[in-house]
Amino acid sequence: MNADCILGLDLGTSSAKAVVIDTGGKVLAQASAGYAVTAALAGYAESEPADWWDAVTACTREAVRAAGTQPAAIGLSGQMHGLVLTSRAGGALRPALLWPDSRAAGALRAYQLLGSRALARLANPLAPGMAGPLLVWIAANEPRTYRDARWALQPKDWLRGRLTGEFQAEPSDASATLLYDVAGDRWDLETVSALGLDPSMLAPLLPSAGDPAGSLTSAAGTELGLPAGIPVAAGAGDTAAAALGSGVVGSGDIQLTVGTGAQVIRPVAVPVSRASAGVNLYRSATPDGWYHMGATLSAGLSLNWVREIM
Repeated sequence: MNADCILGLDLGTSSAKAVVIDTGGKVLAQASAGYAVTAALAGYAESEPADWWDAVTACTREAVRAAGTQPAAIGLSGQMHGLVLTSRAGGALRPALLWPDSRAAGALRAYQLLGSRALARLANPLAPGMAGPLLVWIAANEPRTYRDARWALQPKDWLRGRLTGEFQAEPSDASATLLYDVAGDRWDLETVSALGLDPSMLAPLLPSAGDPAGSLTSAAGTELGLPAGIPVAAGAGDTAAAALGSGVVGSGDIQLTVGTGAQVIRPVAVPVSRASAGVNLYRSATPDGWYHMGATLSAGLSLNWVREIM
């Protein structure tokens, strides 16, 4: 194991990426592996968490082999907003619902009835692909799955659970669920209850950065080709992680990210909502801080579509 080497894992919408870097930021090796995003009906967007794990396993083994060294720690980032419903042991009960999914549009009516105080705490425009509306839809349309679920997780948090056997959440992803008091920096249990949801399904919150969230289990290590006990960070949503990695932390900084979707973000020191203008407000990956974000759901997704039909 190399104390100067770190493995970074990103669970994207259509592929997983692994990168091995030294503590100076030099990339030693990297790899990626794809998986399907399926749509059984118009407006649906789902992936199988088992496919995520297969891709993470493949790209981790490839990157570590190419780097020629074992990492001393694992960092995480991942796609935001979606929903993974799991058993107590962390097994997925159904395919994960992803951020482009619009089936929960009707569930936004329940949010509109919450009142202005609750909406002010959520501090974000209402969107059907966020975890809160998706969970409301599951409760109404798949009640057995809802009753059987122990955890309602973000994709990256599911991956961390798969690595460590422990289930937690962190602010940068949680603040983008429409179940979070963004300025108060905590789960909005009042809103969760008002929506008729079970607050015990929301995992305990850890800081995005700081002490490890857990350590690699022997079972996960065997599949990844890594030794057990490697510390695993809580990590962050992909946009917040990219901002931190790029040094976009001051209020004068701007970041443009083009992936499956595209986002423009600006860090802010005070959590002022601009939801009425269609602007998101999320927690950053720093110990305290937020960012405003304007986003479009289709950027790289559209480019892939053009490539395929051409």
